[in-house]
Amino acid sequence: MTGTTSEKPVLFVLIRQDGDYADSPSGTGMGSGSGSMHLPGGLVKRIVFTLVALLIAASPAFAQAPAKVMSGVSFSNGLTAPVATAVPAAAAAHKGFTFLLDGGFGMQQDPFFGTTAMGYSGLNVGAGWFIADNLAVMFRWTGTLVNFKDFDNTKQAAGVIGGVIQWWVNDRFAVEVGAGNGRWHDKDDDGFESSDNGFGLIFGGHFVVWQGGANHILVGFEYTPILTEDKIHSFAITGGYQWGKKK
Repeated sequence: MTGTTSEKPVLFVLIRQDGDYADSPSGTGMGSGSGSMHLPGGLVKRIVFTLVALLIAASPAFAQAPAKVMSGVSFSNGLTAPVATAVPAAAAAHKGFTFLLDGGFGMQQDPFFGTTAMGYSGLNVGAGWFIADNLAVMFRWTGTLVNFKDFDNTKQAAGVIGGVIQWWVNDRFAVEVGAGNGRWHDKDDDGFESSDNGFGLIFGGHFVVWQGGANHILVGFEYTPILTEDKIHSFAITGGYQWGKKK
């Protein structure tokens, strides 16, 4: 992997064979460590496609999902029959300043290592303003930190800082799309470091599990690819809090 500060040891390059690795630097093989697992690039693409498909599929469903309210119809004999009436889901109506804080489980897919490592996400932050009842423009920072144990215990942080548009489909579901500057940095136990900057994207979805006044408790997911020479794919499953006034 090439970077702006220094390069990985030559040993890492020599062990690559036809897109895979013959062995790890420690000589234990790819399957020996608990911090990383092999995840082919095709599977990563399928995961990304699935996340995007879920966002697309969920948006109209959450926007149009009706609630049922029972009412009655009276007959001349004095009997009343219950009738279910569909009521549209409540539209989101927010105003003014908003901020978001979340974190949770993270993972990174790195083509140089040819594997995926598990770790943490966050704490991720966001702050901005509602420019419409259901639309906010926000500054956003999100990232993950993982450990590639099979490769000299390399610790790698990757994140994107930029701007997003947050669209509230209704009171219970919001999506985010944005872009900015992406950066990754790693360091192994021998002190070798490398890093790079490039264009980054931010995609996310948040479900409201509890709401009281301006307070929202969220669970969701985030995907933040960093489009450097070696593209880093970061995924996160998050829980968090967002403050936003209701109209």
